[in-house]
Amino acid sequence: MTKRRCSISMPMESNEMTSVMIIDDDPRASRVIVEGLRLAGYQVSDAREGRDAIGQLSTSHLDVVITDILMPEMDGLEVIIWLKKKQPHLKVVALSGGPELHLKNATLLGADCVIKKPIRIPELVGAIEGVLHEENCSSNG
Repeated sequence: MTKRRCSISMPMESNEMTSVMIIDDDPRASRVIVEGLRLAGYQVSDAREGRDAIGQLSTSHLDVVITDILMPEMDGLEVIIWLKKKQPHLKVVALSGGPELHLKNATLLGADCVIKKPIRIPELVGAIEGVLHEENCSSNG
């Protein structure tokens, strides 16, 4: 199965202006990601599920959305569909600890990069920089 992955890289020179939203229903995972990305110099907001995120997205300027796929109410695939219709300029990184099929579907729906959980912060930083600069995401078999 082919899946779209991002290589690991360190942050670019200046990411203090890069605004990222994390959408994950697991508060502990979300907190770790938010804290790690803030330490890496990103402006980070978070939402616990898709509907909450969409409400925030209507009033926020963001560069990248990082969404878990498996969530109650509105899942990450629905978020990706909404984003690609309403804010197609936003870059999307999808995360999932579930079957690889979830990541494949996220790619088919327009995710710019997918990462299998568990993740490491350097890998996520690499994904953010990759989607922003359209240079580090590639299809791997």
